[in-house]
Amino acid sequence: MERYAPNAKDLASRDVVRPILTIEIREGRGVGKLKDHIHLHLETWLAVIHERPARHRRTARIFAGVDVNRTIPVLPTVHYNMGGIRQCHGEAVTRANGTETLVPG
Repeated sequence: MERYAPNAKDLASRDVVRPILTIEIREGRGVGKLKDHIHLHLETWLAVIHERPARHRRTARIFAGVDVNRTIPVLPTVHYNMGGIRQCHGEAVTRANGTETLVPG
């Protein structure tokens, strides 16, 4: 993160981090068999993780096969790769013929 966000580093916002993940993966610096994800290193945050309920660590192990005490594989989410979904007060907004309208529900 020092290369991309030298001031914020590990505290960079997800809007800053998401394109960085994509760049690293596309330029061949991903990890795993397919080099299709990045490992989130948590050395700085391990104390905070251990303060959280153990069920969070168990859930990561059961559903993702991940030991959060070491590293967590991450991918930029589709939502952020698409640039987000326009919304207003929690409701989605659509645009047709230059007019924005709230999507019911």
